[in-house]
Amino acid sequence: MSNEFEDLLLSHLPSGPAWPKDRESAAQAVAELFSLPFISVSASIDVLLSTIDPLTSRSRLATWEAELGLQGNQSLPRAERQKKVREKFTGIPIFNMDYLKKSLKEITGKDVQIKELVPRGSGELTAGEPIEPDWDIHVIELRGFTVTKDIFYKLKNLSQGHILFIVIDAEKTQPIWGTFPQ
Repeated sequence: MSNEFEDLLLSHLPSGPAWPKDRESAAQAVAELFSLPFISVSASIDVLLSTIDPLTSRSRLATWEAELGLQGNQSLPRAERQKKVREKFTGIPIFNMDYLKKSLKEITGKDVQIKELVPRGSGELTAGEPIEPDWDIHVIELRGFTVTKDIFYKLKNLSQGHILFIVIDAEKTQPIWGTFPQ
């Protein structure tokens, strides 16, 4: 049974009858032999990455908290501690419904109605500027306020690459995409 490193090594060999790549060939056996260290290194890298990433770290979480000047509250769930470390480290809050509600209240001064729509492929969208056809978009419908130029750009800054806000008010439907309509 081949592995991804074996397949990668074989893909770099020339093609033709002098370079058979079937299961019984010498090239396959050599590729299998040379792929074994890559498998081990890849597994070690995966463990290292999960250890040093504040969102997945278990053994280094207290170290992350101390380095970032956070009070390590052991009574909090690990996921909550990891979230605080990640936010402090990146300077970017984790985007969730609570964060969205709080941010929308600050931007609009109102309690905004929020409705999450199922993720859509951009080919299904009709409003706004063209989007790359292979992107998946998460659409969030907002109601309860009118879009001003200032609110438009604040919402645009709030959204992340895969999120499209659509504001629906009494007058019109406004996607938060591109530039503010004049």
